[in-house]
Amino acid sequence: MKKIFDYLPFYLTISIAIGIYLNHKIILIKLETFQVFTGVILLIILLLFSKKNGKEKLFFLLLILLFIGVGFVSAHIKNPKNYNNYYRYQKLENRIISIQIKEILKSNKLFHKYIGEVYSVNDEITRGSILISIDRKASPLLKIDQLLLIKPNFKNIPIPLNPFQFDYNNFMKKKYVYEQVFLKKDEFEIIKNTDYSFKGISEKIRIEIEKSLEKFSFSPEVLTTLKALLLGQRKEVSKKTLNHFANAGAIHILAISGLHLGILLIFLNFILKPLSFFRYGSFIRTFIVLFVLWNFAFISGLSPSVNRSASMFSFICVAELFNKKIIREYSIISSIFFLLLINPMYLFSVGFQLSYLALFGIIWISPLLFNLWSPKNFIVKKFWDLTVISISAQIGVLPLSLYYFHQFPGLFIISNLIIIPLLGPILILGILIILLALFSTLPENIVLFYNCLILKMNQFIKWIASFDQFIIKEISFNQFQTVVLYSIIFGCVSIGYKFSKKQFIFTLSCIIALQVSFIHKKKIIYEKEATIVFQQHKKTIIGKQRGNQLIIYQAKKNENLSYLLAPIKQYENLNVVIKDSIPNILEHKENIILIMKDDEYSSIEGVNEKTIILLSNSPKINLDRILKNNTPKMIIADGSNYKSYINRWEKTCSKQKTPFFSTEQNGAFIIY
Repeated sequence: MKKIFDYLPFYLTISIAIGIYLNHKIILIKLETFQVFTGVILLIILLLFSKKNGKEKLFFLLLILLFIGVGFVSAHIKNPKNYNNYYRYQKLENRIISIQIKEILKSNKLFHKYIGEVYSVNDEITRGSILISIDRKASPLLKIDQLLLIKPNFKNIPIPLNPFQFDYNNFMKKKYVYEQVFLKKDEFEIIKNTDYSFKGISEKIRIEIEKSLEKFSFSPEVLTTLKALLLGQRKEVSKKTLNHFANAGAIHILAISGLHLGILLIFLNFILKPLSFFRYGSFIRTFIVLFVLWNFAFISGLSPSVNRSASMFSFICVAELFNKKIIREYSIISSIFFLLLINPMYLFSVGFQLSYLALFGIIWISPLLFNLWSPKNFIVKKFWDLTVISISAQIGVLPLSLYYFHQFPGLFIISNLIIIPLLGPILILGILIILLALFSTLPENIVLFYNCLILKMNQFIKWIASFDQFIIKEISFNQFQTVVLYSIIFGCVSIGYKFSKKQFIFTLSCIIALQVSFIHKKKIIYEKEATIVFQQHKKTIIGKQRGNQLIIYQAKKNENLSYLLAPIKQYENLNVVIKDSIPNILEHKENIILIMKDDEYSSIEGVNEKTIILLSNSPKINLDRILKNNTPKMIIADGSNYKSYINRWEKTCSKQKTPFFSTEQNGAFIIY
């Protein structure tokens, strides 16, 4: 474990990551080429000066600063907003926009979704990406590199309008996508494109493979699983199947990653081992292995997890070729360094983060667990090895999994013990099936066997996922607790290798800090009192929170509100009670919330500055007359009202100088 702290690129990689993070968080700064060049030259001069004069600490500090700058600048260079030809800086009125499809996202019931590059504005070359949603009735699924001609009707990607909901706007910003466009029939034109990118060529090859596979009698479920396992295409996998794999703790099986490439590497090294006995055989073997690995990565779409695995294994293969002593941590750090320079936004990819943490967990934690027991029976030993690797990887990703997904699959060991031994034959046989299918020589008995194998695997996963009592859900976990839990894991592992009084005190302090954070968070929730007017289209939903209980008032019975309430449960661990009626009046501390949901309030009097009026279901009222006779604290209009009514009420409030709040424009209204 200590080896990593003696490896200079470890500190440089952290520095680059800090630079990328600062670039993402700090307000956009215009950097001119001259300024960047001057800053780099100045730092290099200072580095050389400190090195020459033996000032090692100063040299190290300047080197760290230099690579923080490298990370900052690399993220700055990648951001299209920092260039004069960014599409939003052009005059867009009455112009024709050319957009090239760069990424195909998962479709929903209404739209096919893509990320496209704004290629040109009226033949002027531009840059910048945009989220595209095309009506499913208007066009079949487009392909990567296809060109569209549209008229500009760009809209902002909406921010979350209710508490703790997933921030899709921020998620897309990390892909440098800031706006979206919705297209219906006759609002776009597809034109021929003769230029193909690497991704476009990769997709064409994948489509040919998929067509070849579809000629044979694979069941739809097996075909979608095969595409996910070998071609990196999870878009067609049903949400139900994905949930089964997630609840069984085996979702990593469906995402091509280090596990898949590691199995392929072991297989290639095994079958190519005889080449090592010939002159230059090792060079030929390494070349073939790297060629196959990167082609596999290329065909599967070059996702962050695939790039990570392929680059890391490439470093290992090259080190082996030159008979260098392999320190696995060095290969991992080198691959992180390499990938962050190529694409700084990988830093914010959840898959990228989890895959590396799983690797560090396996490398650092598994030796300690292996020392606990060393079975002599071969079969028992193999199962023990798999158990140790599964537990080590799970510990490595545990804090981040709790933070992102708020659940823990208790039966992950069982699912991994059964599935991982099967994954090798499934992958190798799957590659053979693809090759035979491409040449139309795939025997039917192999198809039937593979069908049976995949279906049995999916049935087993479904069975494991059915034990809901072993799936711990709605775990409230924040950023601070994530960092502290990783500190505890790091401290325990360090003590496991070599006991140190400092490490023991550090770990104990972190455990206390984690307990205090849980107690403090619970105290804040128990003291919390809030009234929430949620934003829902054509609906009125009001929440009343007192401590750890949340009462939800809604107009319709048996309305499914899980999409709205699940994030609140996850972040605050609340007990939710749902009532199928909305009262006319709610009290909040010294305030009264008067809910006007029909026309019976055509005239009211005596409303003072402690009263908040909530307008619901487009009541036909004369708001101007009400405000002349009353002085309410605020007027709120929720999503159940007509837009024309909301606009009219807003003008009236502005005229009468009464605060106005629209949940449709500003999101949920929360009063504490």
